[in-house]
Amino acid sequence: MKAYLTFVRQKNNQDLSFLGIRNPENISDVLTFKLISGQTIISILKEGKLITIYLIDSNSELFHVLGDEDFLFMLKNLEDYSNINLPKYNSIKQILLDSFSCLSINELEAYDKIMKDFEDKIFYELLHTDLNFNKIQNHIIKEIKKLSINLIVLERMVACCKNSKQITLKQMRKRVDVNLSGYGIYINTFIS
Repeated sequence: MKAYLTFVRQKNNQDLSFLGIRNPENISDVLTFKLISGQTIISILKEGKLITIYLIDSNSELFHVLGDEDFLFMLKNLEDYSNINLPKYNSIKQILLDSFSCLSINELEAYDKIMKDFEDKIFYELLHTDLNFNKIQNHIIKEIKKLSINLIVLERMVACCKNSKQITLKQMRKRVDVNLSGYGIYINTFIS
């Protein structure tokens, strides 16, 4: 039995994979949870099958959503495969935040579904690639231009995206926070 911290890559609730690890045979069991690309999870596999999954929310809290037992109590190591994609994840996140920052609350509410789908699409298309910050930024600009939103809002988003500055090395390496208090588990960082 092994535990992995990794990112989800999914499109239209079908094409699902866990980045950095071999996908479990029964990966389709988690399709009902409507995971999104770029979401961090802890998956526990035994003999190639997914036996437990934990979602990690924005406050670093774990939510045990699949499996009957809390296997994290039984394990000593958690393999951190999120590290592989961390610089890209943090870069994408910052560019998207900068792009969304120019929207008013009313605009965010009006385009809520479009923006969530857009964010999911960007993480799906870019998180597993080997693109640098500028190529990621250019790709996001191209995708913003395809959005079905007001032209003035679209131009504002493009401008904010273009003004997004490359994040520092420290920001690129910022790890995914996971609250493992109460568990006697050690996070083993994967070195590629």
